[in-house]
Amino acid sequence: VTEIMKYLPKICQGFLMSATLSPELDALKKVVLHSPAVLKLEEEDAKLGKTKEGDLTQFFLALPKNDKNLVIYVFLKLGLLKGKGLFFVNTIDSGYRLKLFLEQFHIRSAVLNAELPLRSRLNVIEQFNVGNFDYLIATDESTDGANAKNKNDSDDEMSDEEKVKKKRKSKRKKDSEYGVSRGLDFRGVSFVVNVDFPLSPDSYTH
Repeated sequence: VTEIMKYLPKICQGFLMSATLSPELDALKKVVLHSPAVLKLEEEDAKLGKTKEGDLTQFFLALPKNDKNLVIYVFLKLGLLKGKGLFFVNTIDSGYRLKLFLEQFHIRSAVLNAELPLRSRLNVIEQFNVGNFDYLIATDESTDGANAKNKNDSDDEMSDEEKVKKKRKSKRKKDSEYGVSRGLDFRGVSFVVNVDFPLSPDSYTH
């Protein structure tokens, strides 16, 4: 960004927009803007002094690995999970397995991961937002970097067959800039399910 700023006119008008506020954003603001005016958009309830603390509830359910998909199906059929939802998994293969499982029961869904081309990812998000399907199965590659060390440590405990499978998977071409936590606009989401336990706090809180 600093290099790009060198080629811009000395006098120009700039806008910096973000869905979230973070220390990194404050640092970027100092680089690209000079004495900026900050505009914060608030929800209508916040303006009226109302809070929505009771609207967010969290549950944890310990399950055997082989039962996860079946429980998701039951929750959907019983109406315990209503509306549009996001399902997060830790691996791309797990995402496709969940999608194929739901398709057996004529439940439409789509996958979102780093192996998909950019245009395909944008199309999936657009189709989800307009309501062509209600369930999106995603992996968030952007938060996996902090867990690289833990993954390397666990490699020593893997069998030779598991290491070969992992090596084959690592050869798949992935978009290094992909990340569900990077300002993507999912509209009308009613629930989020972490099918696999998040690998890090960042994966959970994004």
